[in-house]
Amino acid sequence: MKKYYYEKAADIKNHFFFTKAKYLTKENHFHNSIELIFCIKGKLLAIIDDKKIALNQGDGLFLKPFEKHYYLGENYECYVLTFNSSFYNQFSISYNKYINTYLS
Repeated sequence: MKKYYYEKAADIKNHFFFTKAKYLTKENHFHNSIELIFCIKGKLLAIIDDKKIALNQGDGLFLKPFEKHYYLGENYECYVLTFNSSFYNQFSISYNKYINTYLS
């Protein structure tokens, strides 16, 4: 099993980060943030808790907090969104309230 580290920068309160990336870390890490990856060019391999997932152009991936992960690949581009899990919790509460109020 590969060693991993805790990425503290992704766990700052109100953390919200979006970028277009041509390189993702090859270092195994985890954080309390939710991470979304969307491959827009080429292909890469995501390793999540020692499980390999191939991402091709047009594929996306959702990572839950504390999943150990890293990426391998060359000549790819992707969009990356990481955000504090508290945003997801707030969204989930608001979404459920909306559903129950207007669509029930």
